[in-house]
Amino acid sequence: HEFWIVVVAANDGMVHVFDAHGTKATNGGKEIFAYVPSQSLRASSNISTPESLAAYAKSDYQTKHRYYVDGDISLATINDNKQRMAFGALGQGGRGIYALDLTDLSKVTTSSASAIVKWEFTHANMGFNQAAPAVVDVNLEAGKTRVVIFSNGFNASALSKAGTCGAYPCGTIFVLNAQTGSPLATLTTTAMSGLSEPAVVDKDSDGYADTIYAGDLKGNVWRFDISNAKATSWSNGTKIFTAIASDGVHGQPITSRPSVSKHASGGVMVYFGTGKYLETTDSIASNQTYKESLYGLWDNPKDTSEIKRSSLFARTITDNDTSRFIADSATAIDWSSQRGWYMDLPTTGERIVTNTEYVYGKLNVTTMIPGSDTVNCTNGGKGWLMQLEATTGKSYIQGRDADKATANLQTGGVPSNLNATLVS
Repeated sequence: HEFWIVVVAANDGMVHVFDAHGTKATNGGKEIFAYVPSQSLRASSNISTPESLAAYAKSDYQTKHRYYVDGDISLATINDNKQRMAFGALGQGGRGIYALDLTDLSKVTTSSASAIVKWEFTHANMGFNQAAPAVVDVNLEAGKTRVVIFSNGFNASALSKAGTCGAYPCGTIFVLNAQTGSPLATLTTTAMSGLSEPAVVDKDSDGYADTIYAGDLKGNVWRFDISNAKATSWSNGTKIFTAIASDGVHGQPITSRPSVSKHASGGVMVYFGTGKYLETTDSIASNQTYKESLYGLWDNPKDTSEIKRSSLFARTITDNDTSRFIADSATAIDWSSQRGWYMDLPTTGERIVTNTEYVYGKLNVTTMIPGSDTVNCTNGGKGWLMQLEATTGKSYIQGRDADKATANLQTGGVPSNLNATLVS
């Protein structure tokens, strides 16, 4: 990477920056500096907020684990590529986001610390956010502006006074000026539920972000319009769909980022899976009494009504423990009346808690099925790596017929989050 550094958030309460250029003899791999976010230094009487770093010295630390800085990090350039920045989430270690200026690391001293730590951000609506912030350009009256976009995450604190969504904050999208950390917009939903990682989209391919999609723990999918040149005119969330299980009762939580592609007839397809792995009870597969699903929704600008599960084509997954099939791949979707597709995951406890990845017409996704040993916290569980024809949900395997296997069972453990890299 052009940065020639490695930035790592760690559970020692620090963000470490290493020199990734050269060899050991030329300081390659040497730590340049470490940054301790202010929330790591502060203790709190709120039991849902992590303790300060002093907890490391407590005799019970080995049996009472504390989280510190374990969120993901984005590296990006700002200010016409003159500044190299890192933007990170505190993860389970706090409710906030930070920005570091990594432009000139030749002389890092205590006195230069204030120039490196550009800003920190928190808010009453913030929960624990694990995802790396999105860094994109928006088209404002003042011209091209680089911004940082992220959601409020999960488990936000109860408000001192009832918020617009009740005793807890509404789902929230924050848009900050990347250079200063100043808020440009705080966009909310109408549901008392934290938002998952958002997908930031440039629908008209003009180089500027104009739309945001995000799901929440109640299964709602929200669309936010940020196309206006005035940030004050950006829209709060519009609900386009609610994921309800096949039993018609249970809402299906969305805890990962959707992926988005264009639809041939206009608008976009929004892909996401449902399920969560956040609470202690989630580690027991049998506690999940309904089926989670994988969805592909057509957000059609010519039909702005809320999408219903009944308007989606139902595809069927079958498997034989070693291979997985889409049983009805020969059947086409009727786009004149249907708004996309879905498929229920067949195995008890199976869920999708990783981001879907759209690459050249294919949708790639992993599922997880928790293991059975919840007492000793040993590794275990399994899952599927699936590759589908994205727009239709049909089977897709390069060089094979459509009725062939569309996934392979990962028996050695749970598949990780996907990361598609194009190599020329």
